[in-house]
Amino acid sequence: MGGRGATSSLGRGGVKSVVTQGGVTVDLSNNPLMYGKNDSALTGVKRQTIEDFEKRRGNSKIEYGILLDKDGNVITENRGGSGSVSYYQSDLANAEVLSHIHPRGKGQEDYIGGTFSGTDFDLFNKYNNLQTMRAKATEGTYSITKGKNYDGKGFKKYYNDYEKAYRNEISTKRKELSNKYSNGEITYNQYVNGSKQAFNDYLVKSHNAISKGQKQFGYTYTLERKK
Repeated sequence: MGGRGATSSLGRGGVKSVVTQGGVTVDLSNNPLMYGKNDSALTGVKRQTIEDFEKRRGNSKIEYGILLDKDGNVITENRGGSGSVSYYQSDLANAEVLSHIHPRGKGQEDYIGGTFSGTDFDLFNKYNNLQTMRAKATEGTYSITKGKNYDGKGFKKYYNDYEKAYRNEISTKRKELSNKYSNGEITYNQYVNGSKQAFNDYLVKSHNAISKGQKQFGYTYTLERKK
C-alpha cells in the first residue's frame, strides 16, 4: 500500500497573491505559496470521486469530509461544523483515502484556507490503512501520502516543533504591532492588517515545512492548483 504518492515540484518564485474564499486578495509576496504536481496516489475512480467531492463541497462555509476504501468506493460523506468534521472509527478503519474541506467563514475572509492541522495529522498517524489525506482550501488542495518508510512518530515531533516556533513568531509579531499602535506609530488598520498578514505567513510557512520533511519522514506531499 505504501510507496505511492504525490510528486512535489516546488520550483522557484511561487504564487505571490491569493483570492480567499471571502473574495479578499491576500498579498503573499514576502512568503510566496509554492505549488506542486497532482498527487499520483489518486488515479482512476479514486481521483474522479475525490475531485467531484472537492468541487461540490469546496466553497462551503463548514467542513465536509469523505472516506474512500481501497477500491475507490465511498464509505461515508460527513457534514461537520465551522472548524471540524467527525467520523466513526469503524469507517476510518476501512478507509484508504480521506478528503475534507478547510473553509473560511464569517470573520475569516482575509485568511487562506491553509494546510493540515495537528488534529488532521493525529488522525493520519492513528490509522495505518489511511494512506492519503487531502484538505481542499480556497487556494488549492493539500495532499499527503504515506510511503513505505513513513515515520509517523518522528513527523509528529517535527510538526510540533515547527508549529511551536511559528506560533511564537505570530505572538511576537502581534505584540510588536500592538506596541506600535499604542505608541501611535501605526494606524488601527495597519495593526489589524499586519496581524492578518502574520497569520497567513504562518500558514504558508507550515506548508513549506511539511514539504521539506518529505524525505526525512517518508511521505510525499503537494499543493495541487485550484481547479
